[in-house]
Amino acid sequence: MTLVPKRGSLIVLSLFALGAATGCARRDDDDLARTDTDTVATTDRDDLTMVRFVHAAPNAPSLSVSSGDTGPVFSQVSFKDVTPYRELEDNRPEFEAKPSSSPAAEPVAKNAELVLDGKYYTVIAVPSDDGRGVELETLRDDGVKSDAAKARVRFVHAAPRAGDIDVIVNDDKEPFFDDIAFGGDPNYKEVVPGVAVIQVRAGKGEQVLLRMAEMQFAAGESVTIVLTHPSASSDKIEAIRITDQDRPATGTDSAGMMRKDSMEKHNPPPRG
Repeated sequence: MTLVPKRGSLIVLSLFALGAATGCARRDDDDLARTDTDTVATTDRDDLTMVRFVHAAPNAPSLSVSSGDTGPVFSQVSFKDVTPYRELEDNRPEFEAKPSSSPAAEPVAKNAELVLDGKYYTVIAVPSDDGRGVELETLRDDGVKSDAAKARVRFVHAAPRAGDIDVIVNDDKEPFFDDIAFGGDPNYKEVVPGVAVIQVRAGKGEQVLLRMAEMQFAAGESVTIVLTHPSASSDKIEAIRITDQDRPATGTDSAGMMRKDSMEKHNPPPRG
């Protein structure tokens, strides 16, 4: 594996190919804190799987993740941190997440997966349905891009108190993503490079839960936006934006965090 220093650049969001505007009012009180990716690395070995970890569970402490008897694969990962990719030789890893401060404790979450050589995956710690426990979800990251001149984006719903959500682009009448359920399987959609305003709304409603203005995507990028709550007791919504170039960004330091963009926003409607 070759580690190549890279100056991170802000991801270029896209003019999604969507049409008519609605009369929903925009919010201008966006609070977008941005940081950039530190490094990019690649591997030429097709017998290895590449895995990274995202901590999106506000109810969990700093976590360390192990796979089988190999010891920690990721160490001391705090809430909203995104690790670099790590090489994994086991095709049937049994991931276990434990509090970093208590390595001898019982795991707070487990997940057994079948992964393929030469592929990229993201393991995400998310709250359980009731917000009290922690679960591990595994996503396939690479896949096949049908058009290299476009970007692609997916939304991971990890905010259990938000209910089902829709994603609206540029006040378009029809959602770009609709009825995204908490814990649902996220799929990428391709977008045209450019700038757009993205709103996350309560499903089938006008209540704006999160507004991301002047968002950018560039050709060849894959963007994952993880929606979560900022704390275990909060009903607000915030997002962690992770951007990968043609091949996902990787690194070799299990304790070093891959930088990401974080976006924090509005309260969801009361749950009845």
